[in-house]
Amino acid sequence: MGQKNYFPMKNVLKDATIQAIKELGGTATTQQINSKVAEILDLSEEILTLEDESGIGTMYEYRMRWIRTELKGKILNPKRGVWVLAEDKEE
Repeated sequence: MGQKNYFPMKNVLKDATIQAIKELGGTATTQQINSKVAEILDLSEEILTLEDESGIGTMYEYRMRWIRTELKGKILNPKRGVWVLAEDKEE
């Protein structure tokens, strides 16, 4: 477990986010995505609970917000706190 005491790179987080939404059935809440990505990447509690510099939340939550923003187009946000894969939306 102690092996994952570093933040994954952006591309790793992006891929894991897409995988998480797929595994969660194509639609997921922000919290479900964050939990699933942490599980997929086997992130340590230490990484998941590191405070963000702003003190508003954790660094993990902050990074995941940016990842979802950067994935716009691949994932859609039909309503607050809910994300879907764009491919599934077109069907």
